[in-house]
Amino acid sequence: MFNSANNSQHSLLDDLRSLATHAEELLKAATSLSGEEVQQTREKLQESLQQTRQYLEQRHGRAREKAKQVAAATDQYAHERPWRFALGGVALGVLLGAACTANYGSRRAAG
Repeated sequence: MFNSANNSQHSLLDDLRSLATHAEELLKAATSLSGEEVQQTREKLQESLQQTRQYLEQRHGRAREKAKQVAAATDQYAHERPWRFALGGVALGVLLGAACTANYGSRRAAG
């Protein structure tokens, strides 16, 4: 799973680098190239932009599906084991309360 995420990050970075390169070429071309060369560079830029958009839409869809799966699994686990979640909530509350009390006590002693 982590390899897949790492590969997609590299792919996204490569796409963004390519898009930036084509944008830079277009900016340079605006002053020094002929009309045909500017048009070719624009087409490259548009193609890179389209590929990057498609990739981002795919990643968004995959991330949304993964989040739905995680939420469903968590919901199922919570319904099957409600006492674990209740005890976990109580334990978290006790820890946060202790941390806040300790922080308040140290401020009060210093002040």
